[in-house]
Amino acid sequence: MSLRTPYSLLAGIMLSGVVLGTPLLAQGPATVVMLIDDTQVRPGDGPRVAELIDTLERDLLGASAAFGIVTVGPAGLNIDLTKDRGRLREVSEAARAGHLEFKGAANPEMAAGARVASLGGVISGLATRPGPKAVIMVGRAATVTDAQRPTWNALRRDADSARLAVAWFDFGPTACESGPPTTAAAVVAESLCAPLSSKSSTTSVLLALRRRLEP
Repeated sequence: MSLRTPYSLLAGIMLSGVVLGTPLLAQGPATVVMLIDDTQVRPGDGPRVAELIDTLERDLLGASAAFGIVTVGPAGLNIDLTKDRGRLREVSEAARAGHLEFKGAANPEMAAGARVASLGGVISGLATRPGPKAVIMVGRAATVTDAQRPTWNALRRDADSARLAVAWFDFGPTACESGPPTTAAAVVAESLCAPLSSKSSTTSVLLALRRRLEP
């Protein structure tokens, strides 16, 4: 399955120091896709993206889990579904080296459309996959207008229908605490949304993912 999207985005996130022991998706076939909004990346975010990737490899992915990475914008550090951990490390190293350093989307409307299209494509592509499925969205929550909200609500329903857990990690400090109904973070349940500035919150989201993905 190809996870590439016509126009991708990416932002960084950090789950440093989170150690949960047995990988969350250690049982049977499982699929995790990281969707990175690179139109929201700012200088210095690259190493935080790398830390997130390293943490997910250590704490989320069992040996049999397939994974992929999709960028919404021009970063293009995409990985089609694979079990090859070397591909994850390549993206981690590229992020750490600063290859995700963009200045933001020149056209916010186009970026918003690409964000929706990317998530919709991932949900559709994963819907028939066997076993537990999760999408890890990373970025800075952009405001969702009244006109856009029905589309985001429909994406959330599609994810629920596919029995697919969607988590959101945000560089900003308040998107999950005060803004989910009005931001792109609205597509996820409150328990699966966390600001990257809070280690305890990111740990809680990973544990909530475990509960959502257990048979």
